[in-house]
This record gives sequence, structure tokens and C-alpha cells, in this order.
Amino acid sequence: MLKGLQHPNIVRFYDSWEGPSRGRKCIVLVTELMTSGTLKTYLKRFKVMKISWWCRQILKGLHFLHTRAPPIIHRDLKCDNIFITGPTGSVKIGDLGLATLKRASFAKSVIGTPEFMAPEMYEEKYDELVDVYAFGMCMLEMATSEYPYSECQNAAQIYRRVTSGVKPASFDKVAIPEVKEIIEGCIRQNKEERYAIKDLLSHAFFQEETGRAGGAGGGGRRQDGGHQAVAAAGGREAEGEVQGQRGHRVLLPPGEGRPRRRGAGDGWTPGTCAKGTTRPSPRPLRTALP
Repeated sequence: MLKGLQHPNIVRFYDSWEGPSRGRKCIVLVTELMTSGTLKTYLKRFKVMKISWWCRQILKGLHFLHTRAPPIIHRDLKCDNIFITGPTGSVKIGDLGLATLKRASFAKSVIGTPEFMAPEMYEEKYDELVDVYAFGMCMLEMATSEYPYSECQNAAQIYRRVTSGVKPASFDKVAIPEVKEIIEGCIRQNKEERYAIKDLLSHAFFQEETGRAGGAGGGGRRQDGGHQAVAAAGGREAEGEVQGQRGHRVLLPPGEGRPRRRGAGDGWTPGTCAKGTTRPSPRPLRTALP
């Protein structure tokens, strides 16, 4: 099932096998190497967030999964399972170890992370709309930097709140009305009243921004007078890394890093471009995350 999943917003799966581990069987999965961490760690490192850009990529990945034949349900979508690609800052859905095929009209088994589990999952009869619910909780965490239901002490308390339709306390902390409306439409207790993935993709909030190159697959690059500034998500390139506005790391294209030293006989000294010529001030850098 996983080997055939090839999409720019899905972590690539290569192979798997079963092996022993301390007397028990375990399954080893070989996937694309993601070295820049998860979206959750990225949220901790940077205060400024491009929610619409990240979410659109997640939605594209979910749409790909849900339009397979039969549909694939992730069942454990959360910021810990969404990975950042260092060179571009784009996101990929990973950790599909709990994913399942919707062979009948619904799936079974209670499995997942309680804070992100839709109420119908506890009834062992659900479909791909549980991923929409989990997406809403991911968006809530992105908007508030708080884990959903962090006010609860254990899974039993979370279960009672979820099945009673009580939203996480952090929901009231969402400052942007449009974001709050989308989250509310994703985490409704009645699955029939939730947004569909295709409706979310066509929502004005998730439309690709003007000036952002490559869409979901093109990452967070902006063109600015020949400079391409990329908000580093943990990846480091040989192009030269400098500190940009608001403390974000930015990557400069080749030739824009430190000045190259010339030979002693060419008359060059720091602070000049050529002999007798004043070096112009560097153009201001702009990160992909305003």
C-alpha cells in the first residue's frame, strides 16, 4: 500500500520487513530521510508562522491519500508526524504506520493519539473524515502553539471532552477569526457537518499567495531583487548562512556570502570592491516568513 504513494507532500516509503526485537516481532520501515525535524519542533523555534502555506500542503497530501482506490486513512495526523524539508521549508506528511485502507464503507479499531482522535473513532466505525478532524487540531496547534486538550490530565479526561463535544481550551485563544472558523468547521462532533478536503482546498484562506514560487512543492522562496531568502527549517546549504530579520536564518545564493579574499598584489582591501572603488551597501534581506 505505502510503496505506491508518490506525492510531493507525502514522505516517500521504500521498503519494510519484520524482525525480532527483544523476543517480540517488530516491523521496520525504510522511508525518505527527513533531517530538518517535524512541524512541531519548527513551531517551537520560530514564532512567526505561515499557517495558510503549511496547511495547504497538508491538505494536498491528505487529498492524495483520500482519493486513492480504496481511500487511505492516515489515522494519526498531528504536527509530530508532519516533516519539514530543509532546503525549501515545505512540509510532508509522514509516519503512515497506522494508515489503513477503507475497504468497506468505514474502518474499524481504536488507534491514534487521543488529542487528535475524532469522537467516532472511539466507536470503531469511521471514515477519512477523521483526518479532517485531526487536521483541524493540527491547525489549532499551529495557531496557538499549544497542544490540544493540554488542560486534561489523562486520556480518560480527553475522551469525555471529545465525546461530549467540548472543544480544547486553546480554541478560545485563536486570534484570527477566519482561522478560528476553519478550525471549528473541521472539529465538529458530527462528521457530516465537517469540511471536506476539497472544500478546504478551495477556501480563500488556503489559496496560494502571489509571489510564492512553486506552490506547495516550491517551498518558502521569494524573489527579491535577485536574492532568494529561505527560512531555514534546520537544513544548511553550502550557499552560506546568515542571520536575517527577526532572528530567522536565511540562505543566500552562491556569491552572496562572505567577501572572497584576493591576492596581495591586486590592491584589494576589506571594504572595497576593486582598487579605489567603494563597495556598495548590501541589499536588505527578506525572509520567507514575514
